[in-house]
Amino acid sequence: MEKDWYKDLVVYQIYPKSFMDSNNDGIGDLKGIISKLDYIKSIGVNAIWLSPVYCSPFKDNGYDISNYKDIAPVFGTMDDFKEFLTKAHNLELKVIMDLVINHTSDEHEWFKISSKSRDNAYSDYYIWHDPVDGHEPNNWESCFGGSAWEYVKERDQYYLHLFSKGQPDLNYTSPKLKKEIFDMVRWWCELGVDGFRVDAISYLEKAPFTYSPNKENAMGYAFCMDICSGRDGTHSIIKELRKIFDEYNCMSVGEVSVSNVEELYKYSSDSRKEFNMAIPFIPPVVEVDTFTPSNMRKSIIESYEILKSDGCWARFLSNHDKPRQVSLYGDDKKYYKESAKLLALITHLLPGTPFIYQGEEIGMTNIYYPTLSEYDDIDTKNFYEHELAEGKSKEDAFKRAQMVSRDNARSPMQWDDTLYGGFSNSKPWLGVNDNHTTINVKNENNDITSILNFYRNIIKIRLTSKALRRGTLEFIFKDSEKLFAYKRELDGEEYVVITNFSKDEELINFPFDNYTLVISNYNSNYSKSSLTLKPYEALLLKRK
Repeated sequence: MEKDWYKDLVVYQIYPKSFMDSNNDGIGDLKGIISKLDYIKSIGVNAIWLSPVYCSPFKDNGYDISNYKDIAPVFGTMDDFKEFLTKAHNLELKVIMDLVINHTSDEHEWFKISSKSRDNAYSDYYIWHDPVDGHEPNNWESCFGGSAWEYVKERDQYYLHLFSKGQPDLNYTSPKLKKEIFDMVRWWCELGVDGFRVDAISYLEKAPFTYSPNKENAMGYAFCMDICSGRDGTHSIIKELRKIFDEYNCMSVGEVSVSNVEELYKYSSDSRKEFNMAIPFIPPVVEVDTFTPSNMRKSIIESYEILKSDGCWARFLSNHDKPRQVSLYGDDKKYYKESAKLLALITHLLPGTPFIYQGEEIGMTNIYYPTLSEYDDIDTKNFYEHELAEGKSKEDAFKRAQMVSRDNARSPMQWDDTLYGGFSNSKPWLGVNDNHTTINVKNENNDITSILNFYRNIIKIRLTSKALRRGTLEFIFKDSEKLFAYKRELDGEEYVVITNFSKDEELINFPFDNYTLVISNYNSNYSKSSLTLKPYEALLLKRK
């Protein structure tokens, strides 16, 4: 197997809790995933990224792990996982595990023991600090709002939690803790997993515990993520992890917090030997407020210029932390089908390794629950409170929370038009989108014009063309605010992608007679030199 085999993957992300329920308890599980492996294979993908299935109290939907070496009973057993792994491999599907090592659950045995005293075997596995003048050590704010410190009476100390108080941060200055984590990674490699997507990896080394008066917000807090991200010690730990990954020829994807492409390069360039690729975390509210096609193009150009000969991109528009891509970047109403296909074409034909998030391939949209109580996501509720504290009205705060909620991506997979969308025969843990009666796998599977079959075609085209997987990238129509277009070329093979990223028609001039139409989201007819692109029209052309 080539060392850079990951560059030829198309990865399908599964959020297990919402994918398929096999035992009708309203929660997805491993047996449910196993039952749908043939469907996943039919899309054309060749890898699965599995969001956390470890033991967890699920205060943050599994990203709070209480046992790294066992499966949460709600998902099944370790034998179920091994069956999933074997059957996926039999279908030539690689398996990528989510790895959450910035923090554990506060119900992990390590933390339970560490909390009891200052002199036990696990006392330094977490980040503890004495009170300062009878209160928190500093003014850091957690990702979910409020202080990043929580007091424990037994130790008369505070522990640090960059995320929720149920997710205490691990202390990587402890050699024992670091060895525990590295041994655990080896254990999963020995089991046969093919790679890891490493969650929230930018914060392993923390900044000095001083106050940050220059970074204070209206509530007097300094946001801990900005302060602790990307420190040198974090990069050193990642390089140590990379040696383990390389021993087993495992691919690695880091979820990183970066403010520019130069920082992204540090995590994902081949020469630095950290991750094979990186997924930049961008808060959904930022994308909702700032997205334009030209901004997207600018970002891609900047990253390409830095990484084009020294790294690989994780190419995605959707995951479990983001709004649904057709609702965020496209038009989920009048031009729903056209814009969903446009987004697929853009993503899969750019350089990098494409990632599909479950349901994206059938065009699943945001779900807008009518009341806050119907949302499960802790971040949604905290965001709502934050918006109120910033002076928003209840109505405006709720509308904003609906748009950016992580539950948009976490509503159950829509398999058919039955009561609960074929996900379960019982009421699911999270409400099913009402549009499941029309947007579902069963409806789209045999419809040759469906979004699902468009994905199948695009993936097949990508995987059979080295130019579309590894060729050069050149943007065209760069001055246009509406057009998103580029060329891919390798060894004399040239493709051109032209898309109209808007609800308006757009006349373009291009030497079409030199090209053959490969695929389009409309029944396009073009002349020798010009074409009026319809709203959200997308073309793939191949040079004759």
